[in-house]
Amino acid sequence: MKYLSIMGGPPITFGKEFREKYFTLLDSISIPVNHGSLGMVPTPVYEKYIQAIADQFGIQYAEIPLNCPMTDSEILEKFEEIFKKQSPKICMFDTISTMPGVILPFKQLIELCKKYNVLSLVDGAHGVGCITQDLSEMDPDFYVSTLHKWYFVPFGCAVMYVAPKHHNYIHTFPISHSYISEETVLSKEDQLNQLVDSFFFIGTKSFGPIAVIPDAIKFRETECGGERAIFDYCHSLAKRVAERISSKWGTSYLKQADGPTLINTLVNIEVPTQYIGLDVSALKKNWSKFLKVVHTKMVDEYNAYTPSINNGKLYARYSCQIYNEISDYEIASECLIKVLKEFVELEPELKIVKS
Repeated sequence: MKYLSIMGGPPITFGKEFREKYFTLLDSISIPVNHGSLGMVPTPVYEKYIQAIADQFGIQYAEIPLNCPMTDSEILEKFEEIFKKQSPKICMFDTISTMPGVILPFKQLIELCKKYNVLSLVDGAHGVGCITQDLSEMDPDFYVSTLHKWYFVPFGCAVMYVAPKHHNYIHTFPISHSYISEETVLSKEDQLNQLVDSFFFIGTKSFGPIAVIPDAIKFRETECGGERAIFDYCHSLAKRVAERISSKWGTSYLKQADGPTLINTLVNIEVPTQYIGLDVSALKKNWSKFLKVVHTKMVDEYNAYTPSINNGKLYARYSCQIYNEISDYEIASECLIKVLKEFVELEPELKIVKS
């Protein structure tokens, strides 16, 4: 598939040819169609992490369940309800959620935080290199993103933004020689550079990934045609994958009636559990076993991530990159059905009981 450079240059060939030319380290046997999933923390571990913080520091927290598909207004209403009832100090939310992979109304959520005097912490892990974001327009209190998921920078490399008014309250972990007390009065110049100075040298940090960021920027601009060309290809591919695989499976994919589409560069397609004979309600009760068996097989044999349950349905989340094309997802969808069928045969209690 070709895409004409926005700079008016020669056509750029994305897909398999691009993969073979520039991404030679990718396994020639397995095809990556779940880009950005590696390193994902399972829900039970994530919940334990929250519990540990609550136990150690005495914080109180509230989770806001989002059962997609939802409209932006419905999502905002859920957050506002919590803000009114509990008056939280800080609110963390995604630009794009991980499971399922959908865009949240993060700009409106930041504005909502300002309205209720709540600090905004934006998790943009699937952000830089994935969707367009303007920090000066967003104006969050805190924003973090990764460069190794979508920006072609080696693992692990992240970017953090802190609103200037909070610079004195952010410290490195582990604490290094750059630490200063929050009450310290600095000169205008030192205050301007305080955050950068604090994080400039930490003994355990590797500078390798950081050193190649300029090369990643150059590659995306010169070889890929720029951010718009990359997004347009990945977004178009995601829409075609959604239509093709959902039609093949006889199911649906996540989309919303109002506002921007839920499809960005990730797409969530309902798995045909009836065809497989898999009881989703029984699966929820045996989720740890599902992760142990299916997750291991999908990652080890197919270099792909496992499905997730959303709103009572099982979804496969696929990510679309410039080195992918539609045939990759045809293969991936067949592999997933094969693994799930094998799992159902191993676990009879998860089979749909026919009346």
